Amino acid sequence: MVYFFFQMDEYIVIRYHHGGVLKRDDKGVLTYVNGKVDDLPEMDADFVNLRDLDTLFKGYGYEKCDQMLWLMQNAMDLDSGLRPLNTDSDIVEMLKAALSNGNFIKIYFDHCISIPDIIALAPVEGSDEDEDDSGGGIEDDSGDSDEDDSGDGDEFSTDSDDSVENEPYKPPPPMYDTETESEEECKGKGKAAGKRKQKK
Repeated sequence: MVYFFFQMDEYIVIRYHHGGVLKRDDKGVLTYVNGKVDDLPEMDADFVNLRDLDTLFKGYGYEKCDQMLWLMQNAMDLDSGLRPLNTDSDIVEMLKAALSNGNFIKIYFDHCISIPDIIALAPVEGSDEDEDDSGGGIEDDSGDSDEDDSGDGDEFSTDSDDSVENEPYKPPPPMYDTETESEEECKGKGKAAGKRKQKK
């Protein structure tokens, strides 16, 4: 950073023209369109520098600009009066002009680019995200119930199979006739039953 020391303490007022664009009108005259105007507090001429001017410019919410220019006080118009402000020598020339013209100077910022505003959007009630969340919970619950039901069924069927397969074979009681009666015996029993009915 370079500081410039004058013979005595001198304070200047700098007027910022920002937020606009330098363009020519229908008659070909250079104008500053859609700009804003702000006066900075008095500054010690010995400590005016490019970095501080840029910092003050960004303090208005800008990220950068295409060019920074200062205007000579005795200029008839912007075309003949604007001077670039890019180097330390440009600062010295601007300060000398300001001190010889009532300690006042104008600086123009062309094509200012503002810092974008980042806004966090809150989720809207009834949005797809809410529906997905609620649906997910329902699916999980139903999935758990299905697994439990299927598990119970499997355990039941397994237990029943195991109980049947593992149960030892029990023969029928000795009084139980496992052989099939012959046809003759069946006929004999039928005749005997008929005789009994006749006697009655």
